[in-house]
Amino acid sequence: MDRSIEWPAAVEKACSLLLLPPEKVSDVKSELILRPIKRSSQFLSFAVTVGKSISDLSEQINSHKKGYLSSSGYSVKEKDQLEAELGLVIKTCSQQIDRLKDSVQEAQQRVDAQSTQRQLNGQAAAHLHGMVLILAEQLQRVAATFDMLRVQRYQQKLKETQKQSAQYRQQKVPSNSTLTGAKASTSETSSTSAFTGSPSQRQVLIEENKSLASQLTAMNSQVLAVEKSVMEVATLNQIFSSLISSQAQAIETVYENAVEASFHINTGNQYLDKTIRANRSTQYYIFVILGIATFSLLFFDWFYS
Repeated sequence: MDRSIEWPAAVEKACSLLLLPPEKVSDVKSELILRPIKRSSQFLSFAVTVGKSISDLSEQINSHKKGYLSSSGYSVKEKDQLEAELGLVIKTCSQQIDRLKDSVQEAQQRVDAQSTQRQLNGQAAAHLHGMVLILAEQLQRVAATFDMLRVQRYQQKLKETQKQSAQYRQQKVPSNSTLTGAKASTSETSSTSAFTGSPSQRQVLIEENKSLASQLTAMNSQVLAVEKSVMEVATLNQIFSSLISSQAQAIETVYENAVEASFHINTGNQYLDKTIRANRSTQYYIFVILGIATFSLLFFDWFYS
């Protein structure tokens, strides 16, 4: 049965019985009836700020997703700038989560050093660690989405590079037979004295074209190798983030097991202390009984003798 409505009437009745002045009555009512607003702790405020930053980061990634992946959307410079900004935000959020984790550990260490003051019990510490783990999982999901976008971008870039290289291979340097036919037609239409050294010049031109083609092919191979390395790095980054998330979950499980084990150890130590005290009291009583029995035997022996 809810009787919370009767509480204001009881407060007014008590104030009237005490004959308090109106100012004092208003103060008493505001103190007893209106609950004071609890101020959020620094940890909770910082955690809420980190969560909002992660939500804003996710919204920003979703809003720029279409322009980032489209070839006709953002320019290469804009894509690189957006990638750097998002990476910096992810790094900042990760550092803030580490600060939250360190603050919980510092609070636990202060409790261990000063056990007589207000303590942060195991349940409260587990709750704070759970909040940190939730934020880490949210950041990990957002970072995985960002890594997938980067992988898709570099895959598109690799396909474009391969397409350009294929088009370049189709546009080959004219063959030797074509050059020979061109040389013959040119020599027929021109005067013989003006092109005395033309075969050697054409041979030098052919060699230069071959050298340029080989250089372009080598540069194309290097570009493909760099693109492949970038894709591998992005994939490894995604794998590492997944492994870090799984390791955080494993660490949280180990922490919970350690808290439970410490609780059992403390309980066992208490029972052991009780057993030791009971053993000491039992030994004392045994010694007293043996002493009384010894003195009784001596007394009876003296009395009957």
